[in-house]
Amino acid sequence: MTHIQSGDAKIVYEVQGQGAPVLLLHPFPANHELWLPAAQALISRYRLILPDLRGHGDSGVGEGPATMEKHAADIARILDHAEVGRAALVGVSIGGYALFEFWRRYRGRMAALVLCSTKAQADTPEGRAGRLKAATDVVERGTESPRRILAWCRREWRSGRIQLKH
Repeated sequence: MTHIQSGDAKIVYEVQGQGAPVLLLHPFPANHELWLPAAQALISRYRLILPDLRGHGDSGVGEGPATMEKHAADIARILDHAEVGRAALVGVSIGGYALFEFWRRYRGRMAALVLCSTKAQADTPEGRAGRLKAATDVVERGTESPRRILAWCRREWRSGRIQLKH
């Protein structure tokens, strides 16, 4: 894992493979490991950049809330550090939220954009309350549920029941 300073937070990322750069952003409350099963199918063709978003995995939170503006700046810093001018960017859930902000600020650095299970508008008050409750649950109970989901994804991937189509 590579460690960089981005503003007020330590951000970590991993690079795998060779080829055209593709940055993969995970959902809440996962980290870059969510992408590892898919990475095995992609590293022969792409240079994958797998960060832990601010406040996730081994990345720090920094001061104050982890805003989409901070996430976008972190992504730009990661690309700078990895010496990538333009990349295809993929985001799931909060990863997609961060990429909407990245697009607003750094659209010239996007070679392609893939958004999954995300939206452009801010959360409703009910959605925000649900997200904050989920964050509290992770702090109080840990990430056992996401770990079980990741374990299931890995088993399904290895069994061949999940396949990538290109």
